[in-house]
Amino acid sequence: MDAPGPIPNTSRAAQWLDRLRRFCLSLRILPGVGYRINRTTNGTILLLDAIGGGPGIAVAIDMVRITALFSDYVTADTFNGVDFGPPSVSVAKPPELRHTFLSEMVDGVTITYTFPLDDPKNNVWQDIRMANATGYGGIQPEKQVLVRRLTVGNLLYVATVNKNVGVLDGLGKPITRIDLNVTGRYWARAYNQQ
Repeated sequence: MDAPGPIPNTSRAAQWLDRLRRFCLSLRILPGVGYRINRTTNGTILLLDAIGGGPGIAVAIDMVRITALFSDYVTADTFNGVDFGPPSVSVAKPPELRHTFLSEMVDGVTITYTFPLDDPKNNVWQDIRMANATGYGGIQPEKQVLVRRLTVGNLLYVATVNKNVGVLDGLGKPITRIDLNVTGRYWARAYNQQ
């Protein structure tokens, strides 16, 4: 939609409306380096250009079935359209679900995370962590669990990108697949029944 032109009336209300119109125009996204704006009758679309004029990040979406769990990634069988099977691939967990996600700042408070039940020597990775607010008196450590646990046999939708997603597999090779977390897994306070 195009913005209206100046309001020609000199009344106070018309002047206020014209100031409002100019303010709204100042907030409008304008084309710039690396992106274009495509305005249609159905809305406005932001189009990102490839950096340096080369190919952008190519993405393919696939369904896989988990075969093994690790701290920051899983291995999974691929789906060929009929059945699951080899080849097995490594898939990075979303950053917030990785066991190397050890701290974050929330509303000015540093929250640190530990994974007390993990046993890397025996390849045991539990979806349980302890959250501790440092520098914020009166808050006890909180036990958290992953809601909708990751288990062997779970189906995941994964994106395959032509870039490293920041995780190495067990052989030290960069992983280029990442779980899209379409089921909305998240950490939540553990409920202890008495």
